[in-house]
Order: sequence, then C-alpha cells, then structure tokens
Amino acid sequence: MINQNNQKKAKHYFEEGIKFLGNKNYEMAEVNFLKSLNNQPKRLSTLSNLFFTFINLKKFKDADNIIDVAISFFPNEAELYFNKAYLLELNNNTTAAIDNYNIAIKLNPRYYEAYLNYASLLDKIGNYDEAIKKLLILISINPIYTDAFINLGLIFNKIKNFQKAVIFLEKAIEIKRDSYEAFNNLAIVLFNMRDFNKALKNIEISLKINKNYGLAYMNRSLIYKEIDRPHDALADIQMATTLMPDSSEAYYNQGCIYADLNFLDLALSSFCKAKQLSPNYDFLPGIMINMKMRMCKWNDYEKEINVLNIEIQNKKKCSPSFEILSLVDDLKIQYTASETYLSNYYPVNTSLGTIPLSNNKKIKIGYFSGDFREHALSYLIAELLEIHDRKKFYIIGFTFGIFENDLMFQRLSKCFDNLIDVSSKTDKQVAEISRSLEVDIAVDLMGLTRKSRCGIFSYRAAPLQTSYLGFLGTMASGYHDYIFADKVLIPNHNQKYFSEKIIYLPTYQVNDTKKLISKHFTRGDFDLPQDAFVFCCFNNNYKFNPLVFDIWMFILKSVPNSVLFLYAENKFVKENLKAEAANRCIDVGRLKFGDFMSRPEYLSRLKLADLFLDTFPYSAGVTCSDALWVGLPVLTCTGQSFASRMSASLLEAIEIPELITNQHYEYQATAIELALNPSKLLLIKQKLSSNRFSTQLFNTPKFANNIEKAYEKIHSKYRAGLRPEDIYIEDN
Repeated sequence: MINQNNQKKAKHYFEEGIKFLGNKNYEMAEVNFLKSLNNQPKRLSTLSNLFFTFINLKKFKDADNIIDVAISFFPNEAELYFNKAYLLELNNNTTAAIDNYNIAIKLNPRYYEAYLNYASLLDKIGNYDEAIKKLLILISINPIYTDAFINLGLIFNKIKNFQKAVIFLEKAIEIKRDSYEAFNNLAIVLFNMRDFNKALKNIEISLKINKNYGLAYMNRSLIYKEIDRPHDALADIQMATTLMPDSSEAYYNQGCIYADLNFLDLALSSFCKAKQLSPNYDFLPGIMINMKMRMCKWNDYEKEINVLNIEIQNKKKCSPSFEILSLVDDLKIQYTASETYLSNYYPVNTSLGTIPLSNNKKIKIGYFSGDFREHALSYLIAELLEIHDRKKFYIIGFTFGIFENDLMFQRLSKCFDNLIDVSSKTDKQVAEISRSLEVDIAVDLMGLTRKSRCGIFSYRAAPLQTSYLGFLGTMASGYHDYIFADKVLIPNHNQKYFSEKIIYLPTYQVNDTKKLISKHFTRGDFDLPQDAFVFCCFNNNYKFNPLVFDIWMFILKSVPNSVLFLYAENKFVKENLKAEAANRCIDVGRLKFGDFMSRPEYLSRLKLADLFLDTFPYSAGVTCSDALWVGLPVLTCTGQSFASRMSASLLEAIEIPELITNQHYEYQATAIELALNPSKLLLIKQKLSSNRFSTQLFNTPKFANNIEKAYEKIHSKYRAGLRPEDIYIEDN
C-alpha cells in the first residue's frame, strides 16, 4: 500500500525527471526517475521513461532490467513488449525482437507503430516479402497511415520494383500533401528510374515544405552529381552535412563529390568523418586508401594494406574492387574483393528469365560503355569498331555516359550500325532493350570503373557476356561468362582465380593506329635539362607507392645527371613526392612534374624522355602502348595479377621481352644499366622503331580478325548448347 505522501514524492520526482529528459540531461533524469520509483515502484509511466533514459545513456543492460521489471508488473501492456523489441533490435537480437513485436501486436491488434517497426526490422534483415505483408496488414487496418505507404515505397524501391514504389509513395502524398518525406522518397525512386528531371521537381517540393530537410539536400546532391553538375552537388551536400552533422552517409557523399572536383584533401577529411560516425561503413577503408594514393600520401601505408588484406579475406565489405588492383598483387584477394562487392550491389537477377536462341543472320555484338568520348578506352577501341567485318557482324553501341559531343564521340558515332543512348534507362530496361534487339554477345567495356553499370549484366543483356578492357581482373560476378586475355596476362596456373572462362587472344590490347601527335616540344618547355637522362612515369598517381618510389630514388642516386619526369594529378602529389624524395636524400630539383594535357600534346611530351619506368602492382595500360607508339621504351616488373602484367603483355606483343623483369632488384638494375649504357638503350629504341608496324601490337586489322574469330567460336559453342570453356585463338 502506497501512502499519499509517497505518491506526492513519486509525482514530484517523475515531473522533475521529465523536465531533465526533455532537456537531454539524462543523468539527472535517471536520478529523479529512480527516486520516483523508490516511492512508487509500480508506476508504468516512470518505468517507461526510465527505460528510454537508459537507452539514451547507452546503459542497455539497465534498460533490459527495467523493461523486464515493467513487464512483470504489467504483463498485458503491449507498449512494453514493443519497447523490449526495440532494445533487442539495438542489441542485434533479431529473433527475440520479432517474438516481442508479435506479442505486442497480439495484445493490441491495432498497434500501428508495432507493425511499422516490425516491418522495418524485416526489411533490415532482407525479409522483404514478410515486411510487405506486415505493412499491407497495417494499411488494411488504417488506410490513411502515411508512414506505412512510405515504407512500402522504400521496400519496393530496394527490390527494384520501381513502378510499385511510385504507386505507394504517390498514395502517401495523396493522403498527406505536406509530407516532405514522401516527396523526397519519391524523388529517390525516380532517380533510380533515371528520370532526373522529375526527381529534381519532387526534391524541390520537399524542400519547399521543409527548407531544413537535410535528406532532401543530400539526395538532390546525388542527382546533380549524376547529371554532371558537381558544383551544385557540392552546395547541396554541404548544406546536408550542416543540417545532419551526425549522418555518416552525408559525409560519405560529400567525400565523393569533393573527389570528383579533385578537392582530395577535403574528400579525405569527409571520408574520415564518415568513418568516425560509422566505423564499419561499407567499402569505405579502400576508398580512403585510394584517396591517399591519389595524393601520394603514404603514412601508415603498409599497416593499412595489411588490415585491408585481412578484412577482404574475411569477406568484410571493406573496399570496392577497382581500388584493390593498385594495392594488392594477390589474385585470391582480388577475386574475393570483386565477389564481395558485386554480390552486395549487383547480384545475379533472373527476373527477366532465359533468352531464346536468335535467328540472326549476322552475329550481333553489343558494346556497352559510358566512355564513348575522349577517354582512354575509346583511344584503344575506335579503329576496331571502324573495321569490324560487317558481312559477319552487326555492331551495336550502348552508351550511358554524360553526353560529350567531342571529336572522339563524333568519330565513334559513325562506327556503329546502331548507337543507342540508354543513359535515361534503368539497368533492367537496358537489358530488356538489348534482349529485344537480340544481341548475341554483350561486351562490358567498363567492368567496375567509374560510372560503370554492372547491373545491366546482372539481368543478362545477352546469352553471352564478356569483360574487356575496362577492368583488369576478374569480375567474379556469376554473369560475365568470358574475359579476354592473353597467355602473359593469365597463365594457365592462374585460371582458378577467375570466375570467367578465358578467351586467349594472341595479344590482348587492341590499339588505334590513327593517333595524332601535336607540335614538337623541347625539353626546355618542361624544365627538363637538355643533357640529362630523363626517366619518366605518366601512370596515374594512385599507382605510385612507397616501394616503387624507393626503387626510383635508388635509380636516381645511381645515375648521375638524371631526372624523373612524373605526371601530377594535383598539387598534393608534387608536395608529397618532393618530401618523400628529400627523406631519401634526393635533391627535389631532380623531380620534374607534368600536368594534364590534351592527348596529342601528351603523346608529343612522352618523346622527350629516355626511359619509361613502370609501376607495380598496377602497371601501365594505355600509357604503355602510347609510350611504345612514340618510340619510348617501357621497363616493367611483372607480378601475379592481371593488372601487374599488362605492360609485359604489350612488350611481348611488340617483341621486346628484354624490358620485362620479374623481380624488383632486376627492374632496378636494368634501369640503371640502360641509363649508363647509351648504346644498349639505342639498340632497344631502334628495335622498337622497327617492330612498331611489323609485330602484333599495332596491327589492328589482325587483332580485329582474331577477336572476331573468338566471337564466332563462343557463339558457335553457345548455339550448340555447350557451356562456356577456355578458348584459344591462334594466328593463322
């Protein structure tokens, strides 16, 4: 029996606790709620508010104890089981949380919030069908419950049923015209449907209703990013991080936008903030390391790579696949990284069913890329597209990048029998278009590079799907049937590390022999000494690393009157590499830097150097063939991975294997020997000049014949009902 005095005290302390709770002074709220319970132990409101106080204090064990006490006093109170379920969710005890939501709903069949949270939990664990069922029950009980319609829209968006998502979100808006959340979420769906104009309109309505809605600013920034309005994207994402200072997603997206604008230091700071807020943010560690690599900022390099390797082996979501190519020369790790990334974002999707055999008179080849413009990919493939045998093949281009009507696009647009802009289509729609055109072989020219669209191939755009040029490694996707290579890139003993079957061409890389070289430059134009030996490397800066730089600096020490001419993507590269050189006791004046130039000028600039020093584990690709084209020898050191053997493949194709080394000490010694032995280097240059048009590397008609034989062979096997297998194409 509680006397009246105790009741008054209990009420007083309860009211004090509520005040402190409202002011977020959780410590004092706890003190007062406990005092209230000392005077009146069976007060439901006090027990419930103490529970939430413990939650805010992250005293989850105390919260668990107090909710169990409350349930023992009030076993038929649905709200207590709801609160218990919420706590169990926080502690990742999914099964017990589901049990408690079921009890709450059984006790109160019209408990809307219980249905909503239950469905959210089911959504979180990937049980979308059950989540949808719970929400449909909820709207049958309460047909104007806006949040239920919004959540249904979000789940259908997640499972890529965009039409249904739109229906439910429009219904939510119909019920509640001022629901800024519904307008924002409808914009997300329209963004995924690639209807960017409508998406922007809905975001603007959302912000008109609530000008301080951070999520809307963040989502509009993503739309601007996609349609190549980076400065507008930046303004919005900065507003989003201001309004949502605890949102790791906002800081992550801010980092991506800063990176696009080449504000790499700010990008790294944003990523660090995202990681601080969410230590396990998906795939972020690899992105952060890549950002540092782009600045040649190598503090903690070895430690970070070692941690990354362990995480990848444990199948943690720690890095996108592309970033791994420049960090790790381990095929097993590269395979696991690709498998983890693609299974998370672009798993196999069989919703379109199987593809019937076509009756095409010619084999239809579909080339898919967002880089049909002034881009490294197009510099390689343009001539091949021009000379494909139109008597045997019908060539379709699927372009989905930002439209740039540059000279290369104008050239490429004349290469295809049919060029289709699918940039406004969803992945599923593109696959459907490809199927409707009866494409026999889909060639993915991007893989996992920037703005790639692997989702198209997850739906299976063609009966046969191949990976070529864009990604120098296994996709490990389950839907890329073949990968093009040669015997240098993928020796037989490495086949087990590729999910694809290998199409072995006599040489891997196609080339364009119509490269234009601009006016003649002099060394003086780039502050290069006239009488010095000029080593160079114009690979992307993320391919540089401490080991490579150690060797380069030793080479400079060993070759008097030599300099190293490097491409610098940004100011940080120059600053950091000068500091690294000084730390190795090298005069920083011996480092020379070149900025971005137009392609004809860049090719002319390459001719000023004496020897190109390759990087590892990610070697030169287009840059290597460019150097060889202008007569500049390239020295490489091979590893195990596809990416580490690219330059070696090109040197074998032009028949100069003496520039291929297999050990770092051999690479180092060969560079020094060639620099100190001008006659030996001259012989190599003469051989390079002689071999340029007499070997396979720049023989595009021969390459076209070989890749067409490969297309015919895999198509014939498919028509015969045979499964993909390794294919070997030999020269006649």
